[in-house]
Amino acid sequence: MIGGFRRFAACSVLLGALVAGACAQQGQTALPQAGGGQTAALFQCRNVNVQAVFGDRQARLTLGEQNVVLSRVEVAQGRFYKGSLGKDAVTFREEGGSASLIVGHRSYPDCTRVSAFGPQASYTALGRNPDWNLAISRDLIRLDRPDWPRLTVPANRRPGAQTQRRFSSRTPDHQVDITLVDRRCEDARSGAVFADTVSVRVNGRNYSGCGGRILRFPS
Repeated sequence: MIGGFRRFAACSVLLGALVAGACAQQGQTALPQAGGGQTAALFQCRNVNVQAVFGDRQARLTLGEQNVVLSRVEVAQGRFYKGSLGKDAVTFREEGGSASLIVGHRSYPDCTRVSAFGPQASYTALGRNPDWNLAISRDLIRLDRPDWPRLTVPANRRPGAQTQRRFSSRTPDHQVDITLVDRRCEDARSGAVFADTVSVRVNGRNYSGCGGRILRFPS
């Protein structure tokens, strides 16, 4: 059953740069936006991407084109959920950023929680026309653009308005300015909705896109 899951595209380079650049999977049903008391997350279980929305007592998972609602079971640590998909029993357990998934006789013990561009980045963003993706760690900014070498510069936080975060970095060859605005942003290609609207200016050239938490996964 799992072997039949198809890839969906969350962005051109998703889950390898991540949430700075790998590809998610096509054909998955979009998860509902996480409501009050809920959290949304994306896990990579080997070649299977699992979209999840967690509530107090239940979790809704999307596996390829299959949706399953699991009930929470009390355990000493982490979160553990059980349910069924057709005739197959399904269990999902998360603890400390890693997770395990079992569907019928198939076991995925090494699932990794990711954001839209990779587990190493503390903040990620992407944009279109041209496609680009951005990853910000504690110390560095990494920017990938078509027809340009990867650009890596120091990440210097600057003062901003209450609803903004700003970064500015200047090297002998590059001037990079980034503004993250707390305003919902929908990626036109995938339909994913992110928490922030992102503006990037590199050596006088402007790029715009979306970043931060995923509020709604690709449809």
